[in-house]
Amino acid sequence: LKDKNITSYNLLGKFYSEREVGFYNQANKWNGMGYSLISGMVNGVAQPVLAKVSDDKERQLRVFRKMMRFTAFVSFPIMFGLSLTASELIAIAITDKWLESAKILQILCISSAFIPITSLCSNLIISKGKSNIFMWNTITLGILQMIVMYLIHPYGIYPMIITYASINVGWLLIWHCFVRQQIQYKLSFLLMDILPFAII
Repeated sequence: LKDKNITSYNLLGKFYSEREVGFYNQANKWNGMGYSLISGMVNGVAQPVLAKVSDDKERQLRVFRKMMRFTAFVSFPIMFGLSLTASELIAIAITDKWLESAKILQILCISSAFIPITSLCSNLIISKGKSNIFMWNTITLGILQMIVMYLIHPYGIYPMIITYASINVGWLLIWHCFVRQQIQYKLSFLLMDILPFAII
């Protein structure tokens, strides 16, 4: 993940001015602190628990759904809340000269609300001994993001970030396909588990 971020910064440096890249870096830093806190909490519990019940698919499905609801319950309020208060946070934490980065932070936070959820899906895949799926899924997402950055950059940094964020949200459906293969986690289950918290 760190290497991918470095690659992203290098590409942004070629496409945009130092000022624009600086705003993105500040926004991404605050965004990363938000979703990393949630993902770390989820990952610390999910992997051992899911592995413990991996032999019983019905029980694992019930446990996974409870974890999914809890993750959505935590992730959406924190990340959407950070998005709503981005301007105030930036102004207080790093002064008004970085206020432009608040707009970028708002976009990133909306997409990053889904990162702990995809992280939970990846933990389920790993608990099933399918680390190759995790590896290729992550590599494919990274390659797609780089390609999109290259294709969209002429239209400006905001369309590029919006497209980048949309891919991150949409990629949850790819993770869901693999999870469904393992524990029959239907799309309707996913929507019922996360949408109420996202809407609220």
